[in-house]
Amino acid sequence: MIAVSFVLWFLASFLYHGLGVTLGYHRLLTHKSLKVPTWLKYIIVSGGYLCFMGAPINWVGVHRLHHQKSDQDGDPHSPVHGFKHALYGWMFTMGERQSNEELQKQVPDLLQDKLFCLLGTDHSPSQAGLCFTICIVARLILLAVLGWVPFVANAIASFVVFWSPQLVNSICHMQNHGYRLWKTRDESRNVWWVALISCGEGWHNTHHAVPRCARHGMLWWEFDITYITICILEKLGLATDVVRPQKMPTVQDIHRHGAVVPETLEEQHPPKPAHTVPNNLWNAAEAASILKAEHAQGGSCCGGHGNGNGNGKGAASLSHAKSTVEIESVTVK
Repeated sequence: MIAVSFVLWFLASFLYHGLGVTLGYHRLLTHKSLKVPTWLKYIIVSGGYLCFMGAPINWVGVHRLHHQKSDQDGDPHSPVHGFKHALYGWMFTMGERQSNEELQKQVPDLLQDKLFCLLGTDHSPSQAGLCFTICIVARLILLAVLGWVPFVANAIASFVVFWSPQLVNSICHMQNHGYRLWKTRDESRNVWWVALISCGEGWHNTHHAVPRCARHGMLWWEFDITYITICILEKLGLATDVVRPQKMPTVQDIHRHGAVVPETLEEQHPPKPAHTVPNNLWNAAEAASILKAEHAQGGSCCGGHGNGNGNGKGAASLSHAKSTVEIESVTVK
C-alpha cells in the first residue's frame, strides 16, 4: 500500500511541477502559445515556482534572451561555453550576462502582473532566496500534514523536474546527442530521453524552429505530454488561442521526400488578429507603444523569434509571423 501511495504521489508531483515549468513558465508565459483564465494561470505557474525555478519574471527574461542569442555570444546557458556552465554554472553569473534593466526590457508584459512582481523582478539573490524559502516551507507543511510518503515522493519528483530544463539547456544543444528535423541557426536537437523527463521539452530543435508553437513533438513518436494537457484544457474550454502549425511533418513525408519537406512551417494563429511584443525587446519605447495598443485591443503579447543580434523585430502581428525553416536530417534509433 505504501508503494502504491508513493507512486501516485510521485506522478502527481511530477505532473504538477513539470507542467508548472513547461506549460506555465515556458509555453504560457514566455512564448504566449495559448491563453488560460488568470486563476488557472497562477495555479499552473505555482508548480514551477514551488520547484525552485525562481521568479517567473526572471525565468522568462532569461529564456527570451536564450532564443535571441541561441548558441551565440550572449546566450546565457549554451554548452558552447562548456557543459557545466550550460547545466548549472550560468545560474551563478546571470547578473553579469544580463543586467536588471535588460531583463525588464524583455518582460514588459509580465511587469504588469503585481503578483509576479512581488516574487522578483531582477537577478538579485533576494528573489532566489524568497523562492527557496517558500519551497522549503511548502515541503515542511506537506511533511507535517500528509506524512513522509508524500514528502519523499515530492522531493524526488522535484529533483527530476528541477534538472530537466537544465538538461534541455545543455544536452539538447550538443551535437553528439539526438537529431535535427529543422535547419535552425543554433545547435538545438531533439533528444527523446530528455523529452521524456521534461514533459516534452526535449523536442528542442522543433521548438527553436517555431518557438510560439504550443506543440513541440511533431512526429508520432515524439510524445509531448504538455501539448496533450493543452489539448485537454482546450476541450474543457479552459485554453484558447492555441498556436499550432498549419502543416505537420509526418513519417511518410520524411521517407518520401528524403527529409526535405515541408520547406516552411507556418504557424496557425488565433482567429482574432492581435499586436505582439517581439521576443527580443530592447527598445522600451517600442515596447510601451505596442503594449498600449495591445491593452486597447485586448490582444495577446510576446511573439516572434529574435534574429540573434539583439535588435531584431520579431513578428509584427500574429497573422504575419512565419518560420522559414527546413528539415535538416532525421535519425531514428
